[in-house]
Amino acid sequence: MRILVTGGAGFLGSHLVDALVARGDEVVVLDDLSRGDKAHINPNATFIQGDVRSFADWEKACDGFNPDVIHHLAAINGTRRFHKEANLVVDVNVNGTRMSLRAAKTFAPASFVWCFEAHWGIIMSIRIEKGIGYTHSSSVQRVWPQTSWR
Repeated sequence: MRILVTGGAGFLGSHLVDALVARGDEVVVLDDLSRGDKAHINPNATFIQGDVRSFADWEKACDGFNPDVIHHLAAINGTRRFHKEANLVVDVNVNGTRMSLRAAKTFAPASFVWCFEAHWGIIMSIRIEKGIGYTHSSSVQRVWPQTSWR
């Protein structure tokens, strides 16, 4: 499968990318490196440095790649960060997610998965039907990472 992972240089994202590459998926990582590190990105994944709030960066990541699945993990989390940079946290988390939904509608992957660690491992998966838009068959799962940071 062709899979786009936002936040793929961070803790959760880099582990997800490793697992996807290991199972043979073609992976593109979209990350601005503001919290992650390029060294954490699997060398067999394609890296696009960009901001999830910018639809032009989503186009760079998706054009010609046409992902089957989008895993949107890019976010700013943490109470300390929220108190110091509330406007940035809200901007990245709200507008980044808004752009991810726009990308899902534009590039019509079969599935869109939204998750970030501030929600304690809760993942929401939304099925996308080409030409129709979002379906009502979303599911929520609780997962916990089984590995530690490298």
